[in-house]
Amino acid sequence: MAGIFDDVSYHYAVDCNGVIYEPRDIRFKGGHIDSDNSGAVGIVLLADLSRRGEAEMLRNEHGLTAP
Repeated sequence: MAGIFDDVSYHYAVDCNGVIYEPRDIRFKGGHIDSDNSGAVGIVLLADLSRRGEAEMLRNEHGLTAP
């Protein structure tokens, strides 16, 4: 059935605190990879960048400036 996944499609995930997770073993292709792109690694940012929120709050707490 299209659109139903039983596994995470990305090899690495990074949250707003910079913690890196490895939800998919690098030896396996991710869902983002087509048959002709086997050398790619999938990385996802675990944040909602469509509105101001967690990322901006953390940046301000650490005294960082926006790019």
